Parts: sequence; C-alpha cells; structure tokens
Amino acid sequence: KKQQERALLKESEDINDCGNSKFKSKLYEEAIKYYSDAIKLNPKIAKYYVNRSGCYLAMRNFKNALQDALEAIKIGHPSKYDGNVCAFEVFIAQGDIKEAQKYIKNIKAMGIENFSGLSKFKEFEQLKTKIENSKKQKKFDECLKYFDAACKIDVSFKKYDLWTAECLVMTNKESESKLIISKYPGDAFSFYL
Repeated sequence: KKQQERALLKESEDINDCGNSKFKSKLYEEAIKYYSDAIKLNPKIAKYYVNRSGCYLAMRNFKNALQDALEAIKIGHPSKYDGNVCAFEVFIAQGDIKEAQKYIKNIKAMGIENFSGLSKFKEFEQLKTKIENSKKQKKFDECLKYFDAACKIDVSFKKYDLWTAECLVMTNKESESKLIISKYPGDAFSFYL
C-alpha cells in the first residue's frame, strides 16, 4: 500500500510540475487542466489548489481562485499560508480591502509579519481613502488620478473601473466612460451605453 501511495504521489507531482511549466509560460487554461488532474489523483495536497488558484487569479476568475484558496486553507499545512495569501490577493484584486484584512490577520497569526502583497495592500488602503474623500467632495478629476494610481498597482480592479467610469461621466467624458463600461455588460452604469 505504501508503494502505491508513493507512486500516486509521484504521478500527481509530475502532473503538477507540468502545470507549473504551463503557468510559467502564462498558458493558464492548460495549467488548470494539469492542476485539476493532480487534484483528482491526490485531492489532499493543498499546493495543487494553491497553484490552480494562482491560474484563476491570473485569469481574473475570482470565484474559482477564492474557492481553491479556501480549499488549501482547509487542508492546511504546509500550504495554509499560501492559501491565505491567495485569498488575500483575490480580495485585493477585487478592491475589497475589508475582506483582505481578514487574511492578513490569519497570516500574522501564523507568526508572519511581512509577506508578498502587504505593501500593495497598504497602498490600496491609502488610495481607497483618497478616492472616497475625493468622491464625497465631488472632485472627480482628482478621483481619476487616484484610480489611475490604483490601476498601476493592479490593472483589473472591476470595482475601481466602474468608479472610474462614474467619475468620467461626472467630468463630461462619456465616450471614455463607455469604453470602460463595455467590459462589464449588465453591471452598474451599463445604462449609459
């Protein structure tokens, strides 16, 4: 039985390595297939979920990225940290600082005070405050400047995209707004199209 388990682990690791190779080449859909095959063979290996979560995150499929990150957290050690970082990154990419903070607390509870993405979080937190204050004061040109800065940190903030579209409308730049809104059919502000 031990020999079978080792063979199964080796096979799933080889498949995972193929996924890693595809991921490095930015062939995310192909990588997902490999990671999914590795998971089918060995569903209790958390790093396979973390790896697939990274692919989903790169493709901006936040729902699946979060689902895999949470599965990695549930499985636990040694990928519990990585699962929390993936979940954190999903919420940062969506502009949800409040949810991201929960995962920072989890990571810090593991005794890790500094990790990849923490500086990005702090920047987003500051920009979000500036954006909200500018919106309240109806300083929409200023808002646009802060949105632009947020997009330089992470270019695909749906929430910030829609806020940007709103500010563009407020500054009589409807055609620019329509370009942004067209990426999100059926969402807020789509009535402008």
